[in-house]
Amino acid sequence: MNDSRNSSGVPEDWFATAFGPLYPILYAHRDAASAEKESAFAASLLQVDSTQRVLDLCCGNGRHMIHLLQRTPHAVGLDFSAELLQHAQRMLGTQAALIRADMRALPFQGVFDAVFSFFTSFAYFFEDAETAAAAAAMARAMKPGARFFMDYLNPPHVAATLVPRSERGDGEFR
Repeated sequence: MNDSRNSSGVPEDWFATAFGPLYPILYAHRDAASAEKESAFAASLLQVDSTQRVLDLCCGNGRHMIHLLQRTPHAVGLDFSAELLQHAQRMLGTQAALIRADMRALPFQGVFDAVFSFFTSFAYFFEDAETAAAAAAMARAMKPGARFFMDYLNPPHVAATLVPRSERGDGEFR
């Protein structure tokens, strides 16, 4: 793990630990049922059929992947978080091809007909060069003519509605 920090004191590789055991608790409302419409919309938009190979980039716990697998058995989920991939494996079982890798160095070249990036999982890096490396890795992973779907936040809306601090309890604490 990298110990370097940016000017705000945030570790450069904050994402290496941020998507661990608390993630499923913090985002409990982001489950497979809530991802059904999102997955259907994206797969329909990209015209995914059962013959195509698709990548669910930064698949997390597999909540979108479970629905992509209904469109094509050739769906692959990739994430950096070993913890979230374990959740995905439990939910998806043996039908899922899951890979742990860094999106800046995808282990594919010319494989996918479509790549999906759901739930704002792009541009997490402090350096533009790292974001460019991730984009280049995605481009290399796709076949010529492949399609790309990115679900990303709306910056003006976030700026207007951001709550600077919130707290939530889950269960009983003693």
